[in-house]
Amino acid sequence: MQPELKIEFFSHAIKQYVGDFFKTSFQQLVQYYDFLRSLSNKQRYGMWKNIGQYIHLDQKQCREFFHNTWSAQFFEPVTTYRPELKQLIDQFEDPKLVLAEFTRRHLNVIFNKHELQVVIQTLCKRKQTEKDKK
Repeated sequence: MQPELKIEFFSHAIKQYVGDFFKTSFQQLVQYYDFLRSLSNKQRYGMWKNIGQYIHLDQKQCREFFHNTWSAQFFEPVTTYRPELKQLIDQFEDPKLVLAEFTRRHLNVIFNKHELQVVIQTLCKRKQTEKDKK
């Protein structure tokens, strides 16, 4: 991703796209995020290409920036909770049980579900590797 690309420019491009293609606008960025996530596959067709045209990015760069950088502002970072996740893995071992217990404990916190699952899977695999070495 181009280092000079800032979240503000990308946010502006998303606002332009939603306004131009869907004739709507919102007060908060999270509403744009929710709106884009709610679109059907048919409605999303060409979305990254169109957004990218506003800021001179190709569709792959645009999609990756959206998923890896821009959308992160709407979620609590999972890395902050690694020690707790490790304790839960020690307690439950099953990634599904760890996820269920963790989300039960943090009902009022919004996490990126995919990131949370990846971190739990990675920590579980590391623990299993450590067990296998013993």
